[in-house]
Amino acid sequence: MSAPSDTVALRLLASPGDPLFWPALELYVETFPRDEREPLERFARVASGDPDLCRDPEHRVLLAVAESGGSLAGLAYFTVHAVARTGFLIYLAADPRHRKAGVGTRLIEFVRETCRREAADMGSSVAAVFLECERPELAASPEEEAYRHARVEFFLRRGARVVTRSYHQPALAPDRERVPLWLLAFEEEPCDWPHLVTDFHRLVLGYPAGCAEESEALSGLVEPNHPR
Repeated sequence: MSAPSDTVALRLLASPGDPLFWPALELYVETFPRDEREPLERFARVASGDPDLCRDPEHRVLLAVAESGGSLAGLAYFTVHAVARTGFLIYLAADPRHRKAGVGTRLIEFVRETCRREAADMGSSVAAVFLECERPELAASPEEEAYRHARVEFFLRRGARVVTRSYHQPALAPDRERVPLWLLAFEEEPCDWPHLVTDFHRLVLGYPAGCAEESEALSGLVEPNHPR
């Protein structure tokens, strides 16, 4: 039986000696498809608190874990970019034993709060926290399409909005493919979305200025309050 969310503790994971290190790595591999996963070596560096990634003066990569009764209840892998003024919730997963218990909601709140705090520590602020969802229209079956819509709705009910339906995650390794997704965001401050999406592509994702991926994302921007 899953524990209620108010019994779940949330914290950053930053040591390979942490008892949740290996459970977090295992949940990451089990939850996300290969083309959507960053290399395990990079994930392990973040989970180990590598200062080059976790304490960079302009761009920090962090791993939050939810713990219940000494076991892993969920994880959130995210970045904070001071110059782009964005957070990026890259991976969010709940352990199967703790789903539908509010763990995902607690992790989202923790990520948004941590992004604001880390940005302030870097002398900046966060305008939005971005996240990705699989495109429902590209699902291979009606069941998969319904699952993808449900995932989008999960974030919308927690305050996110669809930013663009024409987005591609960069290839995460030389032998990987780029992945077509929707881009969503939690708005932390009033946003100039074209400017923010441009900075996100160039500074956070590493796309070259004026690339096709950036232009496609901008062409597919969804106006705030537009019917979804």
